[in-house]
Amino acid sequence: PRPLAGEAAMAARCPTHRRGPALAVLLAAAALGASARVQPLPPPAPGVDPAQIERTAPRLAGPDDPALAAELQHLRTLAAGGGTAGRQAAWRLALLHLNGIVPGTRPGEARRWMTQAYTQGETMAAAGLAWCAIEACDGGAADPAAARRWLAALRAVDTPRAQYLEWLLGERLAPPSAAPHAGSDAAARRQEARQQALLARAARGGNAAARIEQGFAQLAEDRPEDAARSFESAAARSPAAAANAQLLRQRLAPLPAPRSRAASAGEQWLAMAQRFHRGEGVPANFAEAIRLYQLAAQAGNVQAQRMLALITSRPAPGGQIDVAWMRELAALDIASAWPRPDVAAPAALPLQRDRTPLFDLLPPRWRQEPPLLR
Repeated sequence: PRPLAGEAAMAARCPTHRRGPALAVLLAAAALGASARVQPLPPPAPGVDPAQIERTAPRLAGPDDPALAAELQHLRTLAAGGGTAGRQAAWRLALLHLNGIVPGTRPGEARRWMTQAYTQGETMAAAGLAWCAIEACDGGAADPAAARRWLAALRAVDTPRAQYLEWLLGERLAPPSAAPHAGSDAAARRQEARQQALLARAARGGNAAARIEQGFAQLAEDRPEDAARSFESAAARSPAAAANAQLLRQRLAPLPAPRSRAASAGEQWLAMAQRFHRGEGVPANFAEAIRLYQLAAQAGNVQAQRMLALITSRPAPGGQIDVAWMRELAALDIASAWPRPDVAAPAALPLQRDRTPLFDLLPPRWRQEPPLLR
């Protein structure tokens, strides 16, 4: 998974794979003998010319693991032989290239293997060809019309994934902000409702990428518990979802309650610091509050350490204490579960997405991060 920065609201609006360099493809219908729409699958090919495969097969650029390099070569040999084993090998190679696990992948390699797998009878390859048409995965331009044709083929074998990719296509085609015109607001609302319904159906159907996007949307709506559950529901199939769930649960975990008011010297200093900070029973005195926070922090009190970090995070010009910021912090409960002032707000959490919406189709050992073979 790649880290995400920026606002969660933007993450919710920005589709999954808009970041990073895109590999692009113009899906030529002639590559599958199709024109206006995807043609029915032909019977599995009896074989593929090994010489042709060998001429265009990817070469490993200095493999780090000879066993893995040998496995990839074995897959290419099987793919050249055709039949059921060849179809499965081509499909596996397509997924490895598409997700950037094979080193030195050239533009077009993923689509070439996807095309071979599909023509040999692997219907799930329609998902990769749709993704390539949306994301332009071999250096050309995106092709929404081709994407829709592949999505029509994919719905018969994996409806939730087709719904997610249709949602993603809708996000790509969303017009930039422009001057309003008659009926534009109503049309935008209808499109937004349609997009939300597509994503919700894909998530209910169990699609991992859709559940990650659902989690981003829930964070943008200030629903961190719901977001954590969305990430957790996809964690078994998605390293990104698992990492997001773990990170969010850490942020949501409440601080341990003090054992008693006088359990330690640090807690006593903290209680006194808060009295002077808030003006509870004594006149507010920010300088004295900071001195007492420092004593509590030196005694090992975590809450005092966090408050000092907050106080010094926003100094006034010249490096002095910002009085307005001190007043704002006085009302903050540093022991609350959410929001936690000692950690990043949801908008700044380094959340992640998987490399492609087909990442979960890789065998588990290929889904490890970092990839097994670079």
